[in-house]
Amino acid sequence: MTKILKIERTCKQLSGVGGLFLYNRLWKQLCMEKGLVNCLPLNKIKPKVTSLDKTKALVMGLITGADCLDDMDDLFLDLGFDNVVSSSASNTYGEFLRSFSNLNTKNLNHSLVDTAFKLRKRSHHDAREFILDIDSTSHSQCGSKIEGASWNYKNEWCLDSLLAFDQFGYLYWLDVRNGSTYSANSCSEVIHAVFSKIFDKRIKRYARADSAFCNGEFFQACFNAKTSFVVRMKENMLIPILGKVTNWKKAKSVRMNDNRECEIGNTLYYPNSTPSVLKVVVIRALKNEKQGALFTDDKYEYFAVVTNISEQVMKNESVMAFYRKRGNAENYIKELKYGFDLKHFPCQSLTANKAYGVIAAIAYNMMRYTAFLTKLKKVSFSKKLRLQLVKLPCEVIKHAGYVTFRYSSHIYEEVTRLLHIMNMQFQSGL
Repeated sequence: MTKILKIERTCKQLSGVGGLFLYNRLWKQLCMEKGLVNCLPLNKIKPKVTSLDKTKALVMGLITGADCLDDMDDLFLDLGFDNVVSSSASNTYGEFLRSFSNLNTKNLNHSLVDTAFKLRKRSHHDAREFILDIDSTSHSQCGSKIEGASWNYKNEWCLDSLLAFDQFGYLYWLDVRNGSTYSANSCSEVIHAVFSKIFDKRIKRYARADSAFCNGEFFQACFNAKTSFVVRMKENMLIPILGKVTNWKKAKSVRMNDNRECEIGNTLYYPNSTPSVLKVVVIRALKNEKQGALFTDDKYEYFAVVTNISEQVMKNESVMAFYRKRGNAENYIKELKYGFDLKHFPCQSLTANKAYGVIAAIAYNMMRYTAFLTKLKKVSFSKKLRLQLVKLPCEVIKHAGYVTFRYSSHIYEEVTRLLHIMNMQFQSGL
């Protein structure tokens, strides 16, 4: 039987983003006011909507799914969103981002480090390893007047960003840069900023990166931070020492990326930039006919990583398998680009885009934390999380100075369950 659909008017005040109540509580639990007080630009005249209010509005907008600053105008039409944050016109947020200085954005990045550690401590307080994956990515731009946009080595007109994730997907650093910036520039600053916050000596510290970071700056920064590292070795660095690898044997648990069986061996590497000797782990497999040769008479394809982890601590095959888990960072980068629309940036000013990037990173981390509240092992990304936790229908009731979000029974039970878990994690002092 076909159902007859009708529409009616109601005087009740409704919202489609009732889940922001959960994120508003998380914002308070993180004491974001205290963490951001020295990071935001100061206003010459005390405004009705402060810099902190605007930052919170942008974070909540990104959590809700705003793809651009203009979307903020539409979000404020929702009573739930309008009662969680203080409203401003979309052009006000552009002016706010342009008021950031380079010092503000630098402090904001350091605040991001602190926020990420707070969230990690609550969701994974028993983790005995800290693994930092450092990478860079391009952000294609269309406008010719965007400050910092330039052609990179892939012939993309873009901005570039330097990012650092831990093994659970929390983001500790996001620095938007000129599009032609070399990937590894300023990696030592990231390593120092993150590892200097780990005071527990029982936690094993690791850093991983691709071949762009295989240089003296990265090596020395890891040594200074007392951190073990595994980084892919550049081809031009591998060629001179490849002949020294003589202990080839069939690999048991490691294969080439296309699943070909391979052999594994190792040798030593003496970098000019550091006094320490490093280990190079190499795998090789017979080439397909279409593949080029590293040497003109060579029948093998090679893949190598360099590390300061000794054989006694981690065997060669384990080192290679450990490095390959770095691929998770690519998924986190895709989440930022497509889940929070960081494929592009909204402003012409590079400094404004730096600020916007870190604000988006705060929103990303908050959603990452709530993903672990729902499922600790198989966590969801932003698209599914917004359906599960953000876009919840509710009635908004204002009375006697209070704003109440009234949910249907099953939504209320889930929201209160998650609030209870969150309160327990933050009140336990973990």
